[in-house]
Amino acid sequence: MTTRVFQTITASACEKLLSRCFSTSSGNVGASAAAVAKWPEHQLNIAHALKKSDERESFRYLSNQPVEALQGIGPKHAEELKSLNLKTVQQLADYKFFHLARAMTVLSTVEEEGGRLDNTLMNINKGLDKASEKKALKELIHQPVHILQGISPQAGETLASLGVKTVEDLANFKFCQWAESIVVAAKFEEEV
Repeated sequence: MTTRVFQTITASACEKLLSRCFSTSSGNVGASAAAVAKWPEHQLNIAHALKKSDERESFRYLSNQPVEALQGIGPKHAEELKSLNLKTVQQLADYKFFHLARAMTVLSTVEEEGGRLDNTLMNINKGLDKASEKKALKELIHQPVHILQGISPQAGETLASLGVKTVEDLANFKFCQWAESIVVAAKFEEEV
């Protein structure tokens, strides 16, 4: 009887060890082993963007995780992002102000100084405060983020605490960029 108990404990301990070696935080023990078997020579990884515990996860899984899955977002930054209603990687990827800031920053590179023709219709008035509507993109991207319609001065302060002070800073905010890239990559991911 003593031997049988010992064998059970040993088997259980062995199972736990294997689980630690091949499990992911989603609890999908077989997925990592299956991925190794299916794609043994794949080198793709985003180790510098994720916490160690999430490095084996799929892009799909990561999309639905809390922002803390991203390396560099600890409890303090997570709380600041939550105050902006950005709780998951998906929400960070979809942050409308990030998308507007990035569009403005990208388009500023093709803006010609004094090149607006008479009767031109293009504008982004729905995205800017009234005082900023007539400015050039090259000027707007260096303005504080609270010029974006819907970002309060308090939200601007929260973003500033994360290192985002200008529209251009928001366009280049690495956590939004990583989140968006994870969500896009998930659309092209083959399931194991």
